Amino acid sequence: MKDKLQWEESHSGKVVHLILNSPENLNAMDLSMAEAFRAAKSRLENHEGLRLVAIRGRGRAFSAGGDLEMLKLKAQKSLATNEEEMLWFYRSFLGLRDLNVPLVCALHGHVVGAGFCFASACDVRVADETCLLSAPFARLALHPGMGGSYFLPRCFGPEVARELMLTGRRMAAPEAQKLGYLAAVTSPDQLHQELEALLSNILKSAPEATRALLVRQREDEAEVVERTLKREALEQAKCYQRPEFLGGVEALQRKEAPPWIEKT
Repeated sequence: MKDKLQWEESHSGKVVHLILNSPENLNAMDLSMAEAFRAAKSRLENHEGLRLVAIRGRGRAFSAGGDLEMLKLKAQKSLATNEEEMLWFYRSFLGLRDLNVPLVCALHGHVVGAGFCFASACDVRVADETCLLSAPFARLALHPGMGGSYFLPRCFGPEVARELMLTGRRMAAPEAQKLGYLAAVTSPDQLHQELEALLSNILKSAPEATRALLVRQREDEAEVVERTLKREALEQAKCYQRPEFLGGVEALQRKEAPPWIEKT
């Protein structure tokens, strides 16, 4: 099986790059990618001299969010099973936060749903001009997951985050930068250079002071993040039991309007 998360190192091993490597489905987050993130975290915990983790995606997009086929199968499972599995899924990706090193994302193309929420859980983000951010959970008859109901309001403020989640609209990179979500926006051919400049600047900060800053931030957020993930896992599990969820997913796969939208 192809490795859905590739590992590269730079800056004499101080920086590890984790590269989402499922370009044929726009780096949709599925169970095998979740396992790859768990394995990467274990490896990173023993990586001597680690100062930074940078995450980016191969192909046309950073991530199209949760894999639709994986989600569709949830309609066949019990509420308790789905609740447990979704919590495991969120923690697989968000576990990188436990490393207490800066997490930096380089975003391009579609950054959707779980992919958007994961990027929002990281510390600093840069993007190119193709980047389009969206949280269309409700359009799929789903409650937000992957910590989105905490991280999106933290990044954008409650009003903007609520509007994004209620409408599922796509936010372009310039708007996201204006709102402070993106540290920089550049042309596609300059994204790598922009990322490298950011990494170099972060590495100029003292290692122990940087770690202390992040340890304190993570400690302050730990209780609310865990409470958010548990609530999201339960609410998504409830959604999977409803007929509107399966109807919405199947309509999306057929590229049709979901059943709750009136046809004109």
